[in-house]
Amino acid sequence: MQDINEIEDINAQDKKMIDPKAPKKIKNSTGFTAFFIHRPVLTIMFSLALIVVGLMSYSSMGVSLYPSMDIPYALVQTILPGASPEEIETSVTKYVEEAVNQIEGVDEVSSFSMEGVSLVAVKFVMDKDAAVGAQEVRDKVDQVKRDFPDGTEPPVVMKLDMDAIAVLNVVVSGDRDIIELTELAKKKVKEVIENTSGVGSVSIVGGREREIHVTINPLKLYSLQIPITDVTSSLAQQNFEIPGGKVEQDHSSYSLRILGRVPSVEDFKNIFVA
Repeated sequence: MQDINEIEDINAQDKKMIDPKAPKKIKNSTGFTAFFIHRPVLTIMFSLALIVVGLMSYSSMGVSLYPSMDIPYALVQTILPGASPEEIETSVTKYVEEAVNQIEGVDEVSSFSMEGVSLVAVKFVMDKDAAVGAQEVRDKVDQVKRDFPDGTEPPVVMKLDMDAIAVLNVVVSGDRDIIELTELAKKKVKEVIENTSGVGSVSIVGGREREIHVTINPLKLYSLQIPITDVTSSLAQQNFEIPGGKVEQDHSSYSLRILGRVPSVEDFKNIFVA
């Protein structure tokens, strides 16, 4: 009987241990996850706050086709009218490349030598300030420009600016002469766009300005023993305008100018040379 009672006590204890109605004990958990699990209202409110802030940030986010970026890139343009690409390469481009290669932070230097034009592109490392790099390039080019051939125009150093990229292209075409089309584009298109608010600059590409070509008879110059330099200096000295001062009266003042421009093409034949 004693054994039977012991067996019954053991079975009762087992039933008590596996009784589904018995209250379950939950271990006290700690940590970041448990903090939000035990506070469902706070968790929901925090999630909704994140969603609202995200939607507000997305709606106010700026979108630009050409975002403002400071790219460490500089371009050196040098013009030598009438020079061949080979002469540009040996007389201009080589000196510019040697000068800019000495600058600290230069990543890559590439050059393009064309007829009458030298282009040298200088790429800096990304942590280089673009404005500082462009100024260093300008200083180095100023040191070597005295080695350029006579007639070379002053080098132009430009910093790559994404804001300077053209956002509007206007094409002007017609049956007129190219010079007339250029003048029409300047007066009717370029000046109108320049006067629009927010426009930084407008440039004409592919046009041709009006020029007057003076053809010299070399045999007459030789027979009269007149050098060609006298002809060019006479054309410059007899075709210009200069300020003539001011005339002041009681309530007004007038600016004076000495008009010395040649009025027509035919009048160039009347210029005195010697």
